[in-house]
Amino acid sequence: MCISVVAVDRLQCRASERCAHAGILRMVEPALRVAGRPHIVMGVANVAYGTFSFSLARRGVRPRALIVLLVVANALWAVLCGLTAIIVASNASRFGVAQLLVEGSLVGGLAALEWRNRELLLVAA
Repeated sequence: MCISVVAVDRLQCRASERCAHAGILRMVEPALRVAGRPHIVMGVANVAYGTFSFSLARRGVRPRALIVLLVVANALWAVLCGLTAIIVASNASRFGVAQLLVEGSLVGGLAALEWRNRELLLVAA
């Protein structure tokens, strides 16, 4: 179970990096119509988060504090996605708002899954 949860984080990191490298951002910007470019900040945060979670995935034994940090980061990110969706809702496209809400829901669900399985995540399977 713990490998599959960490694998989700790893896939998120790889997807973020590939999207950035492929230039998808230039194609998506007009669809998002979000002022202030929060998607740039979010992309950087996703890559940083993915790097952190990947570093945890590579460890045989994971410190409890880092697992808790991972859960807190995911929960905080889910809240920030929801708040950002509310703040930009009047200016952003429906696609942009939906992307924020879906990302927040998925990351919030991941935080809950990681919290429920935090003891399993301490040791790689």
